[in-house]
Amino acid sequence: MRTWAGFGVSMVYCDVNVFLSPQGGGIRTYHMRKAQWFARACPEDRYVTIQPSALDAIEPGPGENVEHHLIPGTLFGSNYRIFLNYFPVYRRMREIGADVLEAGDPYLTAKAGLSAPARLRTSFWHSDPQTAYFDLWANQPEFTAAGRAIRRGITSFAASWILAQQRRYDLVWCASEWAAQGLRRRGLENVEVLPFGTDKTHFRLLPKDRDWLRSLGLDPDRPVILYAGRLDREKGIGTLMRGMEDLLRLPSRPQLLVCGRGYHSEWFEAWQHPDYRYLGFLDSVEAMSRLYASADLLVATCAVETFGLAVLEALTSGLPVLSADNGGGAEVVRKSAAGATFKAGDTADLVRQAGQILPAVASLREKAAAFGAAWPSWDDFFAGQHARNAQLLKVCP
Repeated sequence: MRTWAGFGVSMVYCDVNVFLSPQGGGIRTYHMRKAQWFARACPEDRYVTIQPSALDAIEPGPGENVEHHLIPGTLFGSNYRIFLNYFPVYRRMREIGADVLEAGDPYLTAKAGLSAPARLRTSFWHSDPQTAYFDLWANQPEFTAAGRAIRRGITSFAASWILAQQRRYDLVWCASEWAAQGLRRRGLENVEVLPFGTDKTHFRLLPKDRDWLRSLGLDPDRPVILYAGRLDREKGIGTLMRGMEDLLRLPSRPQLLVCGRGYHSEWFEAWQHPDYRYLGFLDSVEAMSRLYASADLLVATCAVETFGLAVLEALTSGLPVLSADNGGGAEVVRKSAAGATFKAGDTADLVRQAGQILPAVASLREKAAAFGAAWPSWDDFFAGQHARNAQLLKVCP
């Protein structure tokens, strides 16, 4: 047994993710929960994350066996920093000397991870570049046919390069069948599905916080439609933006809450309507729990989610979901039978389906909560992942 920080260490796990940020949504939740699980369930193991930051520092985690290594990265948009220089990252990976290395993004992190020392190299397919970014960039209608053809050639090369890196990993984790099937169609065989867990302590069937809604100037006796997620193009946010006026005109007289940050934050901050409130980014689980409990319908517009964590959290809280009809979010909604789907990108269908489901949301609350209660917890998820890693390590040199 090796020693580290003055005590015995059985195994070393290192996760590298360029999209791990203080406002990183599902990726942030995944790594935060993983750190908590290692601190509580596997104190004999060391768990380390490497993430981009404005700082150069090592921050303690929730237990003595957990560390977060911050390496300076370049600001990218309003929410992320990325590594443009991977030499410091590679040096840190060598110093850590992981038994199990997990690359959390498929770009240069995946390339660097293949060169780092590790007994087992895994990749987590947290986002799908082809559907989330490449297709959007290559097929923008404002470009000429020749321009789109050139862009498709560039993205085809980039996608091939990314898949070549993934093939060299011992295992590629996917959180949904939708994501796994997409990779298998592109020729990857080293893919396994492991759906995310849910926090049943905070996300459960709770009464609506009527006083909080009143404090926002909203009527707790009228239905509340909620959007909670990043306000970026790949999230399908334009579908909601185009339909907000029509949603608020529905016969059930709904009100609209939007929670999140992203490229379109300023647009949502500026948009005005008596029945609309913009909450910005909420950074506490308690605040999100109150938000889910106080809404009547979650609208999930992203058709390229590799899982749809907000969808699962909402359902576990007893909140029915109206989701775009593609992606991991739609997969969870269909399994729950506690929501509906609309044609992805079709604002008119979003409004139409919202009008149909809003009168029925009260009857769906208990079904949604029961589905969430039966879903595996985060502890179940990480215990399963840890056990599978242990199996794979037995066959690794």
